[in-house]
Amino acid sequence: MGMKTLLKALGAKEVIEAFGVKEAIEAVGVKEAMEAIGEEQFWANLSPQQRENLRRLVEQDKPATHEPTE
Repeated sequence: MGMKTLLKALGAKEVIEAFGVKEAIEAVGVKEAMEAIGEEQFWANLSPQQRENLRRLVEQDKPATHEPTE
């Protein structure tokens, strides 16, 4: 029995739960996982609190604009 056949027989959810979601995403790669689901689907599945947390991270990541001092 091939690996793909075995994994299909077990089921994706069961395999991922056995290894752990974080480990599965790290194995695939965060960028690849995001590309696979798309930003809109990712955003749509966030809770309001998670969305607010991401907005805060975006704001923290913006470069500060300072007036030149003399």
